[in-house]
Amino acid sequence: MYHDNNRFRVRTYGDPPPHYRITIIEELERCYRKIGQPPHPPEILIIDTEENLFNFFKQEENRLSKLNGTQISNMLPESSVMHFAWRGWPTIVICVERMENRPKRVAIAELERAAAHSVLHGTPECYMIPLPPSFMSLQTNGFFCETTLGLCFYILAAGVKDFEVTRKLIISDERFRRNQEQLYIFLLRMSDEECELWRLAGCNIDLCAVMLADTFKTLAGATPLVINGCSKELMELYEKNISVLPYGLRHEMYLVLLGRLPSLGYNTIKNVNMIAEEFVQLLQRYMSGHIFLF
Repeated sequence: MYHDNNRFRVRTYGDPPPHYRITIIEELERCYRKIGQPPHPPEILIIDTEENLFNFFKQEENRLSKLNGTQISNMLPESSVMHFAWRGWPTIVICVERMENRPKRVAIAELERAAAHSVLHGTPECYMIPLPPSFMSLQTNGFFCETTLGLCFYILAAGVKDFEVTRKLIISDERFRRNQEQLYIFLLRMSDEECELWRLAGCNIDLCAVMLADTFKTLAGATPLVINGCSKELMELYEKNISVLPYGLRHEMYLVLLGRLPSLGYNTIKNVNMIAEEFVQLLQRYMSGHIFLF
C-alpha cells in the first residue's frame, strides 16, 4: 500500500501497525530538519516481519538481476532499518519486528542513520561501485575466490559509508551523538561465537578476510565517536573488538581506523577506493608472512 506526500512515498509490506507510519515519518522529518534534505524524496518501506523482510530483498535481488544484471549481496544487514538507492532514489526499509526487539534509543539511532544515508548516499552511484583493480588482482593471482572478494568489498564500502554517516550525525545534533553512542555500545558487544570465529580464522585466509572487513565496518561507524570523545564503556568495547584480531593485524587496524579514516574527504566513491587499497595492502602483507598469527 502506498501513501504519498511531497516529502515521502510510504509503502507498507505485510500488515505493520498503522501508528508506525506516523511515528517514523515524524522522526525522519526531525532528522531532515537537522541534517538537510536527500537528493530525491525518499521512499519509506515499512515491513511487518523479519520473514517478509527477507522475502522483499529476495524479490529485489531477482528484479535487479532481470532488469540489468545487477547483483546485490545476500548478506542482509542485522539492523532494524536499512537504506539503499539502487532503484534511483533513496529507499529506507524498516522492519517492525526487529525494531520492537531493540532498545528504543538503538532503534531511533538506526532510523537516524538511514536518514543520513539518504542525504549522503541517496544516488545509485554510491551502491554500484565497481570492484577496484587491486581487488581483482588478488583473484587473478589465485589468493581469493571471486565471492570472497566481492563480499569483502561490499562490506568495506558499507563501512566507509557508515563512517561518513556517523561523522555527519555527531556534528549535527547532540541528541544524535548520544543515540549513536548507545547504538555502538549495543553493536560492539561481542558474543562467544564471534570470538571463536576469529580463532578459526587464523587458519583460513578467506574467513579472515571477510571477518576483517566486517570488523572494520562496525568499528568504522564508531570511529568518529571515539576520536571526538566517547564514554569509557564504548572505548573499552572498541578496543576489545580490535584485541581479538590476529596479533599483527591489531596495529594495522588501528592505523586504518584512527589514522586513515579521519583524513577522508567528502567524496564517497573516492573514499571507498582509498580504503579498499589499504585493505588490499594489509592482506598482501598478511599473506607474505610479514604479519604473524597471534
